[in-house]
Amino acid sequence: MSTVQNTSYTNVEDIKTYSKTTKEANNSLTTDDFLNLLVTELQYQDPTEPMNNSEMMSQMTEYTSLQQSDKLTTTIESLNASISSLINYQQFSQAGQLIGKEVTVEKIDSESEETTTITGEIERVDLSGGSISVIVGGESYSIDNITQILS
Repeated sequence: MSTVQNTSYTNVEDIKTYSKTTKEANNSLTTDDFLNLLVTELQYQDPTEPMNNSEMMSQMTEYTSLQQSDKLTTTIESLNASISSLINYQQFSQAGQLIGKEVTVEKIDSESEETTTITGEIERVDLSGGSISVIVGGESYSIDNITQILS
């Protein structure tokens, strides 16, 4: 949801400059930008030629659409986080089923960049730092380094 900033505008050029800066920074206008633009427009309209009802309704429809778009974005972000969490849980659960299995893992030496193949039994699975690793022979390896599951 958007946050309201305590910003005041003295003329239409201020709002145009603010909107341009905001748009360049965020590459989109926010609900607050839209409301600030609408209020500024109403403040500086010609009293002899006020905005007609259809223009006002059109702008309110755009505002409603913008609000719904913001809610949809928030919902999608929440759904994405839930799906990511579910995928992590599923991967961790599947990795847990490997405990006691004999596997072959590759270990890459960071200095010499040589690859060593190690075969051993998975003692436990670890989920620290958001990544899944397996413990083989007392050493931790990324689950991505498993090349074979032998038994």
